Amino acid sequence: MLGPVELLEFDSGENPLSTAAASQWFGNRTSGLLGAFGGSALGMLMALVGIFTWLGRSRATVISLLWVVLSVGIVTVILGTWAYFVSQSWSVYYPLLLLGGLGTMLPGLALPLVRRRFSVIEMRKMKAMDA
Repeated sequence: MLGPVELLEFDSGENPLSTAAASQWFGNRTSGLLGAFGGSALGMLMALVGIFTWLGRSRATVISLLWVVLSVGIVTVILGTWAYFVSQSWSVYYPLLLLGGLGTMLPGLALPLVRRRFSVIEMRKMKAMDA
């Protein structure tokens, strides 16, 4: 059963259909897009790192890429932590913390392994030249 109808008047710049709070940095849709594109980009970059490391090619590029991903991950963790402490909604701080955590952890764990792999390849080349 329907109740009484109430008419509301909104300001000219106000969107009555918006789900984002006024103080929220970005909405749920933007949060989903950030997680989707950020996670896909992180996955593809780390896959490239794995492929180039396995092939033993582009040592400087691979290590630089890992440092860039690590730096962006640290900044994203800081942003996510700040968003949490300034009482942003879950849809704002969660993708930032998730991407930042993965962007910090994966390169941080991969850097020693990549360096070791490239040094093993370098030693093999030196042994082959000596023989």
